[in-house]
Amino acid sequence: MKYCLPVVLGLFLCGTVAAQDHSAHTQAKPATLMQGYGNLHHPVSTDNTQAQQFFDQGFRQIYAFNHDEAARSFQRAADLDPKLAMAYWGVRGCWTQLQRSRERRPFRSGSYSHTEGD
Repeated sequence: MKYCLPVVLGLFLCGTVAAQDHSAHTQAKPATLMQGYGNLHHPVSTDNTQAQQFFDQGFRQIYAFNHDEAARSFQRAADLDPKLAMAYWGVRGCWTQLQRSRERRPFRSGSYSHTEGD
């Protein structure tokens, strides 16, 4: 009986969390063309110049380690030209890299010393 209140309270809290609408938080902002990432150009199989611009921007953003923005740029290129396979390659590569970076544990200062065992 003494565990009944915590169990009921826990179920209630889980239900309120599950009932929340998270769709507004997951909508990504649309990509826009930006300046300051250089002029790297990688020609891809599209006749849509704007899709090519967004692809190039995503490619440059990967080299700038800005994977969130790169994924948005590649997705915008794919939206402009749905047959542009390289845009989907870029989106997948960005999200794979983001997942890997989240899985890595942060380096803790002092957790390893090169003099250990000497």
